[in-house]
Amino acid sequence: MVDISESVGVAQAADLLGLTDRTVHRLIDPGELPARRLGPPVWIDRADVDAYLEQFPVVPGPLPCADHTNGQPGARRHDRLFTNG
Repeated sequence: MVDISESVGVAQAADLLGLTDRTVHRLIDPGELPARRLGPPVWIDRADVDAYLEQFPVVPGPLPCADHTNGQPGARRHDRLFTNG
């Protein structure tokens, strides 16, 4: 039997990372965030969530977007992760 006592689900990982559930799945699919599928639920080791937070810290405050930055691309975490810029 697999021990998941030190693991979190996608929703809890999303809360810890300051991301949406969908974005967490987008990190899991290519292997950027290690996870295990045990039946339908996906489990992520808490240590992997903490390591991801160290690499990409959550910065409190409003998320800038193109409308608020005079047409410049936003600095949202999603932009960092899923664009080539």
